Amino acid sequence: MRLLEILDVEFDNIRISEAVERSVRSMEEGGGQFVLLLDSQQLLRSRKSRMLMNVLSRALLVLPADKGIVAAARILGLPFNYKMSALDYSSALMARISEMDGTVFILTDKPGIAQRASDDLHYRFPGIRVVGAEDISYMDGERLMESIELAAPDLVVLAMGYTEQMNMIRALAFKSELGLILGIGRAMDAYTAKRGDDSYVRRLTRQPDRELKNVGIVAAALKKRIFG
Repeated sequence: MRLLEILDVEFDNIRISEAVERSVRSMEEGGGQFVLLLDSQQLLRSRKSRMLMNVLSRALLVLPADKGIVAAARILGLPFNYKMSALDYSSALMARISEMDGTVFILTDKPGIAQRASDDLHYRFPGIRVVGAEDISYMDGERLMESIELAAPDLVVLAMGYTEQMNMIRALAFKSELGLILGIGRAMDAYTAKRGDDSYVRRLTRQPDRELKNVGIVAAALKKRIFG
């Protein structure tokens, strides 16, 4: 099956290479369609919000972003056929955009992350032209929208908290000036963190809230499997 319904959300069951090709095709056609990398925490939050579920239903692609989603799919008897991760997909997409000399606009909600992400993309993918790197907490909303529309990037990367990300998607989606919008959540942090930084190690190895959410989604899947 190309679509798997996991706890009321439809995920695309495709290879990374196919996800990238569909993303690039949409980017070239324009029109501001969006791709979401959804993790366990975000799925559980979405089920409680009609607005979030509505946004998810309009996405070009919804891809699994953590092991909790994969575990829930197996419990429900709907295993993913292909390995998928937020970083693998986004890296493959950035590599293609680099080959095309494409443009990227980065939006974050943490001080310093946008510029570090821009520097890192220049280093890893030299063909990419970053035409904007902004922290949304420091910009007027109207001026920010004007900046993005004026830049008319091939890709807008939303690297921020889930609520902020979904609100930005509602504001930007389907604008003719834009190529593709990518909701990557906090996965961008892994690009920008210093590998020798102890805080980076702690974030990767000590995330009790995330682990509890993985347990939460497994419990939700078990409940649905048993009780329907």
